[in-house]
Amino acid sequence: MPFNLGPMELVLLLLSLGFGTMVALFVGRRLLSGSRKTERLEDLKDKVELLEYQLEDERQRRERLPE
Repeated sequence: MPFNLGPMELVLLLLSLGFGTMVALFVGRRLLSGSRKTERLEDLKDKVELLEYQLEDERQRRERLPE
């Protein structure tokens, strides 16, 4: 073994690896939730656009109807 680590150094190494893993998981989860929110926002924008087209079609249809 090239490194001569004592028990205290091994404990500190394992703690730092565990902490780094927790930070990486937390950051990854936040990034994923951000992308999901972006997808939901895009879906909502598409729905609003569709409703605007439907509303405009309905307005034009009512204008063409005889009173």
